Amino acid sequence: MKILFAEDDAVSIKKVKTILKQDDYDLTVVNSGKEAIKLLKVCNLFDVVITAIKIHDVDGFGLVKYIRNSLRYKHLPVILTTSLNDKKTIIKATEFGISAYLLKPFHDDCLISALDEISKNTYSPILIVDDEEFIRSLLTKVLEREGFHVETASDGVDALHVLEQKDISIIISDIKMPNMTGLELLVRVKEEYPEIPILLMTGHGLDFTKEEAIISGANDYITKPFKNVEIANKIHICLKHSKKELTKK
Repeated sequence: MKILFAEDDAVSIKKVKTILKQDDYDLTVVNSGKEAIKLLKVCNLFDVVITAIKIHDVDGFGLVKYIRNSLRYKHLPVILTTSLNDKKTIIKATEFGISAYLLKPFHDDCLISALDEISKNTYSPILIVDDEEFIRSLLTKVLEREGFHVETASDGVDALHVLEQKDISIIISDIKMPNMTGLELLVRVKEEYPEIPILLMTGHGLDFTKEEAIISGANDYITKPFKNVEIANKIHICLKHSKKELTKK
């Protein structure tokens, strides 16, 4: 798990470094909210942000506000650390959708427990399968702005190789591709990886309807040209449904 930690107190930094070193987390430390924002603008590989409320330059709430207003990071989990325990501060943190609120000095287990809970709700990469490089590149940009990690494959055969090597949360696949079509990939995935949702995508809407896609076993269907918001919404719906199914099991 890649963590961005914004804190200007040397004691707190040392404590968090010690806690997270034990569990082999990938920790990046900055000493102000402004530094954190600057880093987030050029790097989108963080899985969670831990920030103090009282911090140099831009405070913790200012950093959280930037994250929530960002197309790329609005779903990024945030943990607030603070010595403030008043009702007003807690309500404000809740309104920002904070994942955890840790009172200083917090116990080691409290931080690890908060990160474990976030990890349960952090999705594996999304696999984009399309023989057109332009579509793969476009979808990658769209999904990374939403905070998702992305893997790509140029056809069904390539996609199966990716699935053998990586955990994938959802597959977005074109239907008409060389070597192995999206429908053939759908059959293989449902046999070998039944827990992974699949969205079928095609520019040939008249050749294949949404109803036929669902009957074939797809979780949903997208017609090119697609809208970015539509893609993001369908993915969030599929992932939430998938998580509920796993919880039932």
